[in-house]
Amino acid sequence: MRTAQDVANHMARIGRVGHWGGHPALEGVGMGSTPERARRSCCYFGRIKIEDEGVARGSNGMYYACIRGR
Repeated sequence: MRTAQDVANHMARIGRVGHWGGHPALEGVGMGSTPERARRSCCYFGRIKIEDEGVARGSNGMYYACIRGR
């Protein structure tokens, strides 16, 4: 997956959280009932400088987020 938004879109489409990017930077993924909760549930949130991020809503109503940084 090229961007963090691509990863978020993929997770929202399949309804599962996972590391799908194969990106060289640190990648955190998470989900939550709001976009902000999804972001904050990502691995490394608050511990890396975020360089790319994406959030998408799944058909189950949950939000899926991906952050990337160093």
